[in-house]
Amino acid sequence: MAHAAPLVQPTEAAPPREWWQVWAQRRAAWWAARPVLALRWARIRAVGLWVGLVWLLGLLVLVPDVRLSVRAWLGCAWVVIAWFFLARTKTLTWSAYLRFFTACIPWSIGIGVLSTWLAATVLDVRVGSSGPMVGIASVTEETLKLVPVALVALLAPRRASRFATTDWLLLGLASGTAFLLAEETLRRLRLSGGGLVGLLERLLNGGRLPDSWIRFGTWPVPSDWDQSGAGFGGHGVVTAIVAGLVGLALVAARHVRGRVDRTALLVRVGAVVVPVMALVVAIADHAAYNGTYNGGGSIGGGATPYWLDPATTNVPWWIRATWSAFGHGHHRPAFFVLLAVVALLVDGARLARVPSAALVETPRPDWVDQAIVRCNIATATWPAALRRAPAVVTLAVLGTAWVVVRDWTTAVAAFAAEPGESRRVAAQRGLTAVTAQRAARELGYERLAGPVDITVRRGVAAGAIVVLLLGALVLAPVTAAGLDTLYDHPSWLAGVMDAIGRWWHSQSLGTQILVGAGVVALVALSGGSLGVALGASGVLTWGLDKSHGIATWLRDPRQATRDYLLTATPFQMVMDGVAIATTFAPGSFIRSRGAAAVRGAVDDVVEDPGLWLAQKRSTVQNAPIQNPVRAGASHQVSKKSITDQVTFQANEHTQALTQRQAAAATHSANRAAVTRELDVLRDAGLPVTRSDLVDRRFDETVRRLEDAIETDPSLSPERAAELLGRVDGLEQVLRAERDSLTALSRASADLGEAAGRDALRSQGADIVVDGAGAGRDTIDIVGLTRERDQLLFVEAKGGGSQLSSSGRVLPDMTRAPQGSPAYLADVVRVDKALQQWLRANPDIAQGLVDGTVTPRYQLVQAAANGTVRIFELTVDRSLILKAIP
Repeated sequence: MAHAAPLVQPTEAAPPREWWQVWAQRRAAWWAARPVLALRWARIRAVGLWVGLVWLLGLLVLVPDVRLSVRAWLGCAWVVIAWFFLARTKTLTWSAYLRFFTACIPWSIGIGVLSTWLAATVLDVRVGSSGPMVGIASVTEETLKLVPVALVALLAPRRASRFATTDWLLLGLASGTAFLLAEETLRRLRLSGGGLVGLLERLLNGGRLPDSWIRFGTWPVPSDWDQSGAGFGGHGVVTAIVAGLVGLALVAARHVRGRVDRTALLVRVGAVVVPVMALVVAIADHAAYNGTYNGGGSIGGGATPYWLDPATTNVPWWIRATWSAFGHGHHRPAFFVLLAVVALLVDGARLARVPSAALVETPRPDWVDQAIVRCNIATATWPAALRRAPAVVTLAVLGTAWVVVRDWTTAVAAFAAEPGESRRVAAQRGLTAVTAQRAARELGYERLAGPVDITVRRGVAAGAIVVLLLGALVLAPVTAAGLDTLYDHPSWLAGVMDAIGRWWHSQSLGTQILVGAGVVALVALSGGSLGVALGASGVLTWGLDKSHGIATWLRDPRQATRDYLLTATPFQMVMDGVAIATTFAPGSFIRSRGAAAVRGAVDDVVEDPGLWLAQKRSTVQNAPIQNPVRAGASHQVSKKSITDQVTFQANEHTQALTQRQAAAATHSANRAAVTRELDVLRDAGLPVTRSDLVDRRFDETVRRLEDAIETDPSLSPERAAELLGRVDGLEQVLRAERDSLTALSRASADLGEAAGRDALRSQGADIVVDGAGAGRDTIDIVGLTRERDQLLFVEAKGGGSQLSSSGRVLPDMTRAPQGSPAYLADVVRVDKALQQWLRANPDIAQGLVDGTVTPRYQLVQAAANGTVRIFELTVDRSLILKAIP
């Protein structure tokens, strides 16, 4: 039985819902109240799409003229689908994206109709004339392709504020590729059956596509058009570039929000100018390509075409100048790919600043922060304007890599089938995890976007739509009206539609019905449903229908299978097949703690999606936005050995060294005992290694060994009992080894602390604060010289212990490694015992302020062989002053 999406109740943390969200929830409630009707509609929908697929196959067999057109349709669909899966930081849902793409197809046909009307009514010329070809085609098509993107921003401003940068790029790609689909489909239909012109073109090209036409392949960027010195990246590429730059402009504008300096002003101006200039470049590329491709003439046989020379053309200067200044339209596909990579890196850097925006919250890895710290240290002497650039790039690259790997690991862990679990259930759990992960990313972008002014956003979107419509309805005919007729070649969409009309009327009624129904089938299959909607669904109304599928499957697998076969659409079966194939994950994922955490999170989502969503939003909204780029030279660990300057006098260190050596000997003996037991078991043919003895695997290893012994028919009862006793012995000696390791660690810490106290005394200082064993928010040892002119802070390390590179997270959300000036200052700030001592000794606190007391930071390392080394660490006096009371 089909289940409607669960309702998501609004919470205090949730922003107000928009009209389309309210409508979506009411629709879900309406279907939930009518389960029988919902099941029947699901069956009708599935049957309709299966019939549409069969009808489309029959169309390809019975009407050969449409085969090239369908290939163009499939090529365009591949472009939008491929980039959807490549954009790993997106928030758009699969259904929303495909429905938007499908809705843009009839809109593209409408652009062609409007262009025809402008040529025939406003200009009173044929669509193949130079005015429409250069003026109307370039301005009208390039501006109106952006209207659906602006419409989404107008109708769903809150949802648009949660867009990733890649979301804007994807919307532009979908709108532009939908136009390319409409144009290429009709052009190829004209080539296949469009009368004398189509016949001649087929004969001249040996039945193949003309060399200058777009071709689709596995690489999801259609090939660049290049003829007579003019290039054009294609409709999908140029529209995606403009929309992608809009996304980057929004991120840049948010970055300087609240600032009033000159840099912020330049950023805001650039956020408006750059996308507008990109649109002008797209118009110029389009006009130049149409002019050069179809004009074919040049001044005196030279390199300057008629349309470009001021003496022979009325093409506006802004088109000619822009085309000349921006590379004659070439390399747009390469720029699009570069822009997609930049958008991905920008989103990755943003998500890396909000680690809680994930299905399972994972702290940002230390190696990311450490790389950023090294960049800041290396560029400390650079000009201020460039100082943080390498760190920003490092965060973008490493942060994106971490986010993508984290999300992929989460998905794989969710898809991994547990022992005895159906792969169908595992696949649905994986799909639920992917959906919830996308929702968590959306909440992260919401956190970064900050407060949303709906009035301003709607005003900007409405203004953009007005400007785009003015460009299409006013600028286009004005531009086209002054152009001379140099050629007559109807290759743009309006011209192709004019030619296709003649082909259509020459077909029989049966063929027209067959083709018309095929078009409906293609549109329905493109969107994955029989209806076309706005599709900009967001996290507030998203329903995890897959979670209900898991519950239904567990309750009644046979009924769930029958309902699935009766209601699944062709595309749904394909995607579910891919999901099931994804469940063949390595068994190590199943045994890992990470996989258990992922499955637990998915269980929470399945149990109550609304509650999970509210809790996740609260977590993300309350989490601080981390900015590791702020880390500077104060995060550098710089040490200088001063052992030769200090006459070390051992006191406590001698006894601590003896105790540490005894603990090391005990641990070595216990480790040797474990090795002997392992050798005995391996000699008996039982597969067991050291790696099987780790905490999370030991119990499983014991059960496996006992089962292997008890089920081995070759073993006598006496031998089996002996081996079982060996397994028990292994457990006992392993427990003793672990206890001795703990004792050795404690003895090593005691050795370091004893050496630290002796090192202070050897330098004429008294111990004033001893934080031995007190925890991470304390200085190990603090000493004051007898002259009361130096305050020494000591990091004590014993055995093989080293300074921690991960250090601690500071209030500004940067991470400072242990031993750095920033680390010391932050521990001083939170060390309660030290703060109490400074308040009890105000003369020392005042001396730190006026400079009569010098703060020093030392590392004391006591090796296992008895050697003690003392290192002087860097101190930032200004940071210490901020930390004292």
